[in-house]
Amino acid sequence: TKQFMFIDNENIVYGIREATGYESVIPPCLYIYSALEHWRDTGLVTPRLLGKFNCGALVRVKPLPTDSALSLQVDSPFWIYRNRESVPRAFIARSIQTLPNDSTILHRLSEDLPQSRVAYFTPDQTVTSAEPSPSATDTVRFVSENSSEIEFEATSADSSYLVNSDTYYPGWTAECDGKEIPILRCNYAMRAIRIPSGKHLIIFTFKPASFRIGELISFATIALLLLGVHYDRRKNKGEIK
Repeated sequence: TKQFMFIDNENIVYGIREATGYESVIPPCLYIYSALEHWRDTGLVTPRLLGKFNCGALVRVKPLPTDSALSLQVDSPFWIYRNRESVPRAFIARSIQTLPNDSTILHRLSEDLPQSRVAYFTPDQTVTSAEPSPSATDTVRFVSENSSEIEFEATSADSSYLVNSDTYYPGWTAECDGKEIPILRCNYAMRAIRIPSGKHLIIFTFKPASFRIGELISFATIALLLLGVHYDRRKNKGEIK
């Protein structure tokens, strides 16, 4: 049932750049929606919708129907397309809306033009009301990343939401200029944070509960080993009988 494969984008859809352990992850994501849960909803999973999730390349074992958004790169034995409607991995949202449910959000995303910069939230998210004015000074610049951390430099004319198309998933934290800030789920499976006006360094870090528990177990094990070594030394010296 897996209709699409992504070149370097599937991990982005899942929110993990590299599978380095920690825990087995199958979060809510575009793939689950498109291939499993709602596969009868024909016509929804379009290049435009995939582009909203930063999917810039599509691979198929059979050719796709002609679409102005797609540029054929290779035609055999796999059909490889470049998606012209892929949007940036992170952007400043200039419109914030709360919609009734995820299905409504996905349909809206499939209709929005690629240049739209909107953050859609469901009612369960606590969103600060805002309707920023578009500004040419709004920019998001990729800085660096590794297997568990990604950095952006964001500049906004006023307080707004920065949207990162990597998947919202428990275990991610965010900092703005060294201060931890909450991450909200927006656009069905993306991450959003509220940033003040001006220029800021944004850092997303992946440290799930299993990793933190593992750290605590490691520290406790080391402490017990050190205690045992100390006990043996005292016993050998005759201090303990």
